[in-house]
Amino acid sequence: MKKKTNSRLHEREFQALFDNLPALAAYVRFDEIYLFANRQYEKLRGWACRDIVGKSMADVLGPLVYEKVKPFVLKALSGVAVSFEVELPFADGGLRWLFVEYKPEIDDKGFVKGFIALATEITRLKLSEQSLKSSEKKYRQLFELAQEGIWVIDVESVTTMVNPSMARMLGYCEEEMVGKVLFDFMDAQAREQATENIMRRNGELGEYARFEFIRKDGVRVYTTMHSAPMYDEHGRYAGAIAGIIDVTQRKKAEEERTQLENHLIQVQKMEAIGTLAGGIAHDFNNILSVVVGFSELACEDARQGSVQLENLGEVLSAARRARDLVSQILIFARQGDVEVRPVRFSTILKEAVRFLRSTLPSSIEITTRIISDANVMADPTQLHQIIMNLGTNAAHAMGDKGHLTLCLEEKTLGEREVRHAPEAKPGRFLRLRVSDTGCGIVSSLVASIFNPYFTTKDKGEGTGLGLSVVKGIVDQMKGMIEVVTVLGEGSSFDVFVPLLAWEAQDKDLTGKRVIGGHERVLYVDDEPAITLIGKGLLENVGYRVEVSQSAIEALERVRENPEAFDVIITDLTMPRMRGDALAREIQALRSDLPVILCTGQDFPVPQEHLQKMGISALLKKPIGRQELAQSLREVLDRGKGT
Repeated sequence: MKKKTNSRLHEREFQALFDNLPALAAYVRFDEIYLFANRQYEKLRGWACRDIVGKSMADVLGPLVYEKVKPFVLKALSGVAVSFEVELPFADGGLRWLFVEYKPEIDDKGFVKGFIALATEITRLKLSEQSLKSSEKKYRQLFELAQEGIWVIDVESVTTMVNPSMARMLGYCEEEMVGKVLFDFMDAQAREQATENIMRRNGELGEYARFEFIRKDGVRVYTTMHSAPMYDEHGRYAGAIAGIIDVTQRKKAEEERTQLENHLIQVQKMEAIGTLAGGIAHDFNNILSVVVGFSELACEDARQGSVQLENLGEVLSAARRARDLVSQILIFARQGDVEVRPVRFSTILKEAVRFLRSTLPSSIEITTRIISDANVMADPTQLHQIIMNLGTNAAHAMGDKGHLTLCLEEKTLGEREVRHAPEAKPGRFLRLRVSDTGCGIVSSLVASIFNPYFTTKDKGEGTGLGLSVVKGIVDQMKGMIEVVTVLGEGSSFDVFVPLLAWEAQDKDLTGKRVIGGHERVLYVDDEPAITLIGKGLLENVGYRVEVSQSAIEALERVRENPEAFDVIITDLTMPRMRGDALAREIQALRSDLPVILCTGQDFPVPQEHLQKMGISALLKKPIGRQELAQSLREVLDRGKGT
């Protein structure tokens, strides 16, 4: 009786112990019959523990759940401890995840008597795990789909992960980049800059930085990088994750904008130079007019064959060179419409070479060989630009010392020679060859030298427009340009321009007899010395000349007596009233009174425009005796119909 009482006490203690366990606990016999179940089991089916004891697992768990756990039951009954996770429906209608362990009980003979079943609820853990997996999936999708490049490196800057956008940006697949150091994707210069950038941050990338990478195909990629450091459990730097944006196109756009701004500044400078040159030319040509005029007057008084006449001839020669120099400055600085006409290329070349001699260092030797005097259809200013740009480029290549050679000759080109020049056609050409003994051009750069803004000069020494302008002009003239260069020995530029089949005549008054007359002339100029010279030169050949230093005064004299003069010679730029305004007023008073306009500036005016302004001829200062006398005679004879 006492033994039964003690046994019951142990059973109650055992039951109380298992009932207070948080896990579902049961003992299942070898025939899958429950011999024991704690109170937690009541939550599973809503049955009391006493109703579970004696029932089979299939009855207690239900057919669907039983099928899930049956493989594990069979293992446990074979003597193998098993554990697994399973989602089960509970009596309250909810689904819960359980972590289940089956531990078999084996007797001394190795017979499996049954197994203990323990099931711990892990629903919260499972939901957290699922949520984590879902978050990881979302972040993985974001990582994979992000348009921005994402790059993860460790403490040694070794790549541990990149997203597809980052790999595409550099032309690799992701597997090719993982395991390589960040700097392996840079050239030496970019690597040095990046290393300095990181060293300043004690090994970290920094929150914002600019990095230059080299694509797999060798193309440079400009990027901006936003990064965040990663730390280990001890708070030490362990690497970084960076977001990288390709700004190559933006950088190119900025460079193009800068180039356009520089080009605009250059254009504005040229316009300013043109305006300044025009003003200087007016004043300087007035001075030259005085020098030329008084020298020619002095020549008339000098004895033939005397030293004095010879010296005066040198003064006149120097004055004419100065006049040509001013003319070249004006042509070089002039901005305007292209004036295409028949041009003797050799004449332009001679003038341009004189200008080069005055602008290049005297230590550079210049040789000119003109083998042909043929003509081309071109704008003289553009021909000057070609010669000046090629000449100054050659001088820059030589530095302070060298030999510049300019050769002009005729060449016949066939289909084969012009096949690479779309605008050129086979035929006869004038070839201008500009050769130097400079440093030559690196072969890899030859294909780029005619590109706009390309330059090998230091910043501030050139715009990179010279050769592109030359090529543009040559293409317009349906010609072509070639370059031959030897590194360390020099370069030769060949410009081919189509020949004209007929000759153009240069205007040359040298040696012609000065023809005078007896007509009445009013000479108007605000410079007293110029009116004095004009009066002296014209009176020496028979004209009756009166002078005036004011356009308003001259107009009043014509108003008082419109028939007092046969011709008016007037300066263009004068205070209070310009010469062209004076011409219009005179035309209103007397339409048949010819007006000759003199100017120290350089601007081509069509004949029909001159006629509309009431101007019979336009003379450019400084005006020599022959030019002045011949133009005056032509105007007067034209009025008489002779």
